[in-house]
Amino acid sequence: MRNAKLILILVALGFLTTLIEVRFLHRGVVREYAAAWIPTVSSAVAATASLAALGGGLSRRISGGVLAVVALAGLLGVYYHTKFRPSAFLRLFEPSPTVARADDGHEREAEHEEEGDEEQPPALAPLGITGLALIGAAAAFGRNGDRT
Repeated sequence: MRNAKLILILVALGFLTTLIEVRFLHRGVVREYAAAWIPTVSSAVAATASLAALGGGLSRRISGGVLAVVALAGLLGVYYHTKFRPSAFLRLFEPSPTVARADDGHEREAEHEEEGDEEQPPALAPLGITGLALIGAAAAFGRNGDRT
């Protein structure tokens, strides 16, 4: 099996697992924000495109283009997760929550001291879709020694 085809199979599997994970993680938000469906749909499209690229020829080039467009979905996700606010990115450099000992001797996570501190989506997590899609697009567009 050629390297490009192996990479495309792995990318398809990666998008399948991403689809399952994102569907689970976004289960509560999709009712509120329709845009929360973007990574789920993008992952399904990218998995299909990765498998279609195995055929070679024109389908491989079209699939490479589709994967390149799906890479934009990850950048869009960074926008939706952060609105490009600097504070969202600065949180990446904060230390993890402190661990305090409860009276019974077991470790527990310290509670947030600020009451308005709701859980924020991970700022750069959507870039996983971008990276995986670009790997797939490179495999689809690259010749890698085969003549398809």
